[in-house]
Amino acid sequence: MITNAPETTSLTSISLQGNVKSSDSNTKFYINDQEVYVDYQNNFSKTVTLVPGENTFVFLALNSYGKATIVEKTIYYTPAE
Repeated sequence: MITNAPETTSLTSISLQGNVKSSDSNTKFYINDQEVYVDYQNNFSKTVTLVPGENTFVFLALNSYGKATIVEKTIYYTPAE
């Protein structure tokens, strides 16, 4: 579950935050193919820098049995004037 990823923003960077729902303690979590640390409560947080326009993020949770869950989120960045 992604708890902080707005659809639009005027900020140059944001923190993507959420919780990985998994009973498997060996689940790996990635945002755009980069592994992200998940704490003992399965929470994650990653600060990303946005480019003007469309920014697409692919969230991937992969458990030790090979089951993958993928969520795609697009954030539109419009620089403040």
